[in-house]
Amino acid sequence: MFFVQVADVSFNEALNIIHAALGEQGVTHKELVKKIGYPFERRGLEDLEMYFSGTHPHEMQVRTKIGNALGIDHETLTGEREFENKSDAKRFSFVPYLVRVPENTRPSQITIFGFFGFNRAFIAGRYRSLLHKPLEDHLDYIKIEIQNDTEFKGNVPFFGLKLGYAYYWNYDQPAIAFSVDGELLHDTIVTYSGESSCSVTLKASVIIESGGFRIPRFTPMAQAEGDNHGCD
Repeated sequence: MFFVQVADVSFNEALNIIHAALGEQGVTHKELVKKIGYPFERRGLEDLEMYFSGTHPHEMQVRTKIGNALGIDHETLTGEREFENKSDAKRFSFVPYLVRVPENTRPSQITIFGFFGFNRAFIAGRYRSLLHKPLEDHLDYIKIEIQNDTEFKGNVPFFGLKLGYAYYWNYDQPAIAFSVDGELLHDTIVTYSGESSCSVTLKASVIIESGGFRIPRFTPMAQAEGDNHGCD
């Protein structure tokens, strides 16, 4: 299962929902321990005591366990909407966004880039206001956004000269290539150098994990068609 946060449900709000369910179902804390499936009753009661007092270090995990045991709707209790596959979750949470296309695919300073992060280096903007609008509306708006970003910075931090932009306007459509001046690159498609990830470790412990990301590249349309010729 995959989850997308759609609402903020505070600890106190969740506590009220849980107390109401316990009262309606007539479930004691000992019975709740059994429903959750703790192997040892004493440890389970201690865990619940920490949760209800607001001192549990893993509050959301315990909240979810209690919700499952009592049959409380997951989204109501946590604010997370559940999806059966990753694609549906990503489609639901998609917001149009603009990515800088760099000259290089490897950072000049790997460790510092790990602290800096992909989003700060590559993402020029996200545009919820353009969601579900026709492409024509996107193009006019993004041209101005690109011109402003180009005026602000001429390179991609740690990745050299900025060659242009890849604009992701629709989850089910390919990215659109733009020049650094905001002009459509009609004979260019957006490709990728492969899946990348970045993390920073200290004494064998991960202190920063950026997750997976793809660095966009520009490929002439004719070259891309030639590369795909005769392939399944």
